[in-house]
Amino acid sequence: MPQAQALLDAAIFFDFRSVAGNLSLEPIHAIVIAAKSQKLFLAHMARGALDFYPPLGFFNRLRSDNGKVDLKKSSIAPIVGLARVAALAAGSRERWTLERLDVAKASGLVLSAGDATALADIFPSVFQLRLRAQLLALATKTPVDHSVRLKDLSALEQRHLKEAFVIIKQIQNGLRTTWQLDRLA
Repeated sequence: MPQAQALLDAAIFFDFRSVAGNLSLEPIHAIVIAAKSQKLFLAHMARGALDFYPPLGFFNRLRSDNGKVDLKKSSIAPIVGLARVAALAAGSRERWTLERLDVAKASGLVLSAGDATALADIFPSVFQLRLRAQLLALATKTPVDHSVRLKDLSALEQRHLKEAFVIIKQIQNGLRTTWQLDRLA
């Protein structure tokens, strides 16, 4: 079984982008195309995306750590990871999460079109909540992290966040069954 750091390194590798200069990305593109046929590798990448759980307790109640929820671990990381695996399975060169989810919708290889659409709907709103919390932290000169304080959210925002977590959890549970990821342990 691959080590967690190796999977993280692979995930970072597949997100590589040229920022400036004339660096050729063709060697990376060749590896992306080759990854598509490596089912065990893709299953391990999927498992890595499923290791981040939404903070839901009994009856899908929101759980928090000192009144805060880490949006990166609970929602952004799983969505990004699942989108990455779906794009790799399709042999796509896409690097942006929403574009990868578009590929996932069209291919249906890892995520159903409905699941990919749901994740694409959730991603911007959760990302915006995190950015808003970070800007508030900067304005109040408190430490900036990836968390949002539940008391800073309206009742409607809390309900939407809970619904997003429930959807992510359902998709993750479905993929665990489909990919039989427990056998990889």
